[in-house]
Amino acid sequence: MTFRPRLSAVLLTVNLAVIALPLGSIVFFRIYENQLIQETERELISQAAMIGAVYRQNLLGSGRDLRVADRSNRTQQQQLRELSGVNRLAAKGAPQTTPWKPINPTIDLAAVDTLPSRPDGAAPTELPSAAAASAGRSLSPILNAAQRTTLIGVRVLDEHGTAVGGTAEVGLNFAHVWEVGRALTGEYTSALRARELENAPSELKTISRGTGVRVFVALPITEGAQILGVVYLSRTPKSVFRHMYENQDKAILALITVLVLAGSLAMLTSRTISRPVAELLARTRRVTRGEAAEIEPLRHPGTAEVAELSDGISQMAKALSDRAAYIRTLASAVSHEFKTPLTSIEGAAELLQDHHDTMTAEERQRFLVNIAGDGARLRALLDRLLDLAKAENMQNSDAVTELEPAVRAAGSALPDRVTVTSDIPSNQTVRITDDALALVLGNLLDNAVKHGATQIDVSSKAKRGGIEIAVRDNGNGITPANREKIFDHFFTTRREAGGTGLGLGIVKALLTAHGGTIDLAEPQGAGACFTVFLRR
Repeated sequence: MTFRPRLSAVLLTVNLAVIALPLGSIVFFRIYENQLIQETERELISQAAMIGAVYRQNLLGSGRDLRVADRSNRTQQQQLRELSGVNRLAAKGAPQTTPWKPINPTIDLAAVDTLPSRPDGAAPTELPSAAAASAGRSLSPILNAAQRTTLIGVRVLDEHGTAVGGTAEVGLNFAHVWEVGRALTGEYTSALRARELENAPSELKTISRGTGVRVFVALPITEGAQILGVVYLSRTPKSVFRHMYENQDKAILALITVLVLAGSLAMLTSRTISRPVAELLARTRRVTRGEAAEIEPLRHPGTAEVAELSDGISQMAKALSDRAAYIRTLASAVSHEFKTPLTSIEGAAELLQDHHDTMTAEERQRFLVNIAGDGARLRALLDRLLDLAKAENMQNSDAVTELEPAVRAAGSALPDRVTVTSDIPSNQTVRITDDALALVLGNLLDNAVKHGATQIDVSSKAKRGGIEIAVRDNGNGITPANREKIFDHFFTTRREAGGTGLGLGIVKALLTAHGGTIDLAEPQGAGACFTVFLRR
């Protein structure tokens, strides 16, 4: 069995995809932006480590030169405290036993809040030591020259948080800044802060002002367990769109992927909805024009609903075609059946009109009897046609009727010479109205009697969710040549006796209207046997 999605599933898929595209774009840009920020932080960490190592080397070198000039009996730790201004704050955690101290980015947009813009530096309460000032001053020209390329804001702070070197704000104190305060305790700290965009140049005019945040890192400079200072760096991460512009090949690949996805959705809706519906509409127009070859169901309906619609239209078209053919056949048969008695009536009337005075009384009586007989046949045909029309237009009913009483009532209407036997269980029911069941059984039993039956046996058995009723008689039976025509309208072997050939047609129409069937069973001895199937 070919799988076909439901139309609701196709529409749901398309709608979810339409919703997912912008949401996916938001998530994509968010992840992309987070990656750029972490890349910026990683660069700042590496540069801070390098600047810190140089500052530490300069600071400790200055301390050794001053100790040689001052030959006192103070300990080396006291000299380092006084000459370099080293703070004896203990770094967090036990000292590393390994020389490797990697630092990974800690900023994650999903877990870190964006802080307000960085507070301005404050006036220091304590001046930096001569050694710290000298070490920072020696770095400033290098840092200023490097900033032209790196675009990084650099501040080298002493152990009290005062800037002793860098690209700006030298001499101000930043110990009150959150990330600097944590770094002065020996812990590497990073922060994402909002950036003031007032009077900022357009993104198209600068490569460092494309985002509204700025990354700050504060890396402590230590000597063993002592804090020598902090390298405080900041930089605005690249704009997502600027980075995409710089990586045009990847951006184009992403755009192509989105276009392919959108094209796939368009093809999906076209193949499963638009194309089958258009083909079905064109096919119905052909059917309207009478092209019988176009009533077959669609080969590729796309969805289950369209497949059901296609099957329904195909069945409707076939039913209309069959009905039209049936009406043509019935009209031809009716005209033929009516033509014979009408012709006879017209001929008898003309003879009576032309030769009334010359005819004997016996001849006139014979013609009148013929006219009356043909008129009675016409009336019988009309009555049977009305019964057939009612049967064919009867609506399906869920009415339930007991079978055994209906058989008994139909048998009681037969002549006394006919014996009807039945082994139908009591309370056995079939899904048909009582009037329709009475007509079916009455026609079958009457038909058997008219064909010479004196014994009729009616039996029933359960079969495939319904009841199969067998009506067997010992009459004249049906010849092999007539078996294929037995249910044709107006076919009868008793035309001279007044048979209309519509009895079995009425029975079949009644059963079809109630979801039943009738068949002529294979002959077993004399007589005939009809099997009727009705739903329970």
